Amino acid sequence: MVKVNFTDPLIISRGFIPDRAICKIINPNLFVAESGERLSSMRVFLQAKLPRLLPQGVIEEEIEKDAKSAQQGMIAIVVL
Repeated sequence: MVKVNFTDPLIISRGFIPDRAICKIINPNLFVAESGERLSSMRVFLQAKLPRLLPQGVIEEEIEKDAKSAQQGMIAIVVL
């Protein structure tokens, strides 16, 4: 497991496409399982999607619901 400490975590995955963390293992011989099995040379690139990071207590679904409600309110104002 790798722990990453972002300087500004609120900018992670802010767009429509999630950001990705990509790691290239230069020397796969350094990774050996307890069984003695070595890392396959086919697995030298590891990648994972980074979820959107929100402040503690903030729920993404509630933010999306509030945004949709605000958008509908703006449409009503423009139509009037």
